[in-house]
Formats: sequence, C-alpha cells, structure tokens
Amino acid sequence: MILEELKKEECKRNRESHLYDYINKWKTEENSLRKTEATEKISETNKRTVESIKIWIFIIERMNTNIE
Repeated sequence: MILEELKKEECKRNRESHLYDYINKWKTEENSLRKTEATEKISETNKRTVESIKIWIFIIERMNTNIE
C-alpha cells in the first residue's frame, strides 16, 4: 500500500517535472524568436537611418556647392 502511494507520488513528480521542462523550453524558444525579430527590426531601422543620413549629406553638399 505505501509502496503504491510512493510510486504514484513519484509519477506525479515526474509528470510535473516534464511539464516544467516543456514550459521552460517553450519560453526559451519564444524568447529566442523575439530576440531574432527585434534584431532584424533594429538592423532594418539602422539601414534606413544610414540611408537618410546619406541623403541629407548629399543635399547639404549640393547646397554648399551652389552657394560657392
């Protein structure tokens, strides 16, 4: 009787442990995906910013050339 109860309790702990492992793995994968998406967005924003700066530099240089 006691042995059966101990086995049941051990099975319950094992199921809980597997569930926690699964949840932690899912959270890790989800966070990794979010980081990848965030990195891609930052990279795209940086590219647009650099392009904008290049355009402004070009405009300013043209204006300076016309003034001289």
